[in-house]
Amino acid sequence: MTPFSFRCERCRDVISNMDMIDTQNGYFHTECFLCSACNKGILGEYLTCNEVFFHPECLNCSVCKQSLIDQPIMCTTEHKLFCSKDAPRDLCAGCSQRCESGRVLQIDDRIWHEACFVCVECRKSLAGQNFITHNSRYYCKMDYQTLFAVRCARCSKETKGQCFKIKAPLDGTEMVFHESCYNCAQCKAKLKGKGSYPLNGDVYCKLHYDENKPQQM
Repeated sequence: MTPFSFRCERCRDVISNMDMIDTQNGYFHTECFLCSACNKGILGEYLTCNEVFFHPECLNCSVCKQSLIDQPIMCTTEHKLFCSKDAPRDLCAGCSQRCESGRVLQIDDRIWHEACFVCVECRKSLAGQNFITHNSRYYCKMDYQTLFAVRCARCSKETKGQCFKIKAPLDGTEMVFHESCYNCAQCKAKLKGKGSYPLNGDVYCKLHYDENKPQQM
């Protein structure tokens, strides 16, 4: 009786020992776990796209050869990779399949099946909805605000209207405050027009900064 009943996703033979690779797309014999670009074995780090696997250094556009790491990728059924700029114009930017039938959208010089044009975070449809583009990816307004909106260092709410940016002198960390939140963390004195002193992720007036700052030995 074999200790495993798993079958290799590539050769479909039973995997009967510990010499296997466990992935989100199934199990593989180590000798069957191959990069779809160079067809060589993958021994360490790998990336997956459309249920196939690549060495990180092989995840490149087939036209311009630019790395596709941290970029939108189009991977055809033949496992051919394209950046969004070099992809064939009749390929859906969402599923990489040809747009041959059904409703099609054109967004930023790329075409999409209507069903494929979704928020990259929550996967809800963006067809006919307001959306926001960030690094060539599309988000619904709610997810964009959750992920990328600049938030007040005091109340953690999104900053709108007039605000104040303060940079910590030691590490250059930037903090943003609503005008109503821009006051001393201790005495609550308004700091607008008076200057502020950042300390421990907040701001103080001069008096309370001097009281709270670490004493030099």
